[in-house]
Amino acid sequence: MGKTRKVKPSFEQMLDRLTASFKGRLVPPLGGYVYRFTIYLPLLSDGMEVFSTEQRFLLARLFHVCFAGFSEAASEGTPPWYGSWSPPGAVRAIVDRHTLIVLYSPQIEQAKDFFRRLRWILEQDEEANQDVVLIEHVTAWLVEAAPLPE
Repeated sequence: MGKTRKVKPSFEQMLDRLTASFKGRLVPPLGGYVYRFTIYLPLLSDGMEVFSTEQRFLLARLFHVCFAGFSEAASEGTPPWYGSWSPPGAVRAIVDRHTLIVLYSPQIEQAKDFFRRLRWILEQDEEANQDVVLIEHVTAWLVEAAPLPE
């Protein structure tokens, strides 16, 4: 009997599993304390595509199902954020172009767990060959609406 090789799930399959685990559970309140997560998603690295339009569409679907929405810097034309970094042993700095994706969630541990899992998916060699995808987490206050005094 021959050995069976385990086929690694695709990017879409991994996102589908994440969606199933967190569907509708991370919708933020519209006022008060929330967590804000910012994903620095590389689109180009040294002129080569990192995350494709199709992959970003799949991420948008994930964010709508789990968070009921998100905000993202426009990435048509030239990606809006520029950055460079020098990894250990590099001969020269690597120049990246990014988009920023901002999501709000309730202040629950599951939100942090979601982004730990998402980062792992985004850093898989088979998908974007990206060593590091930064995700920033801060506590924020969403201002509640108040009527004007009469």
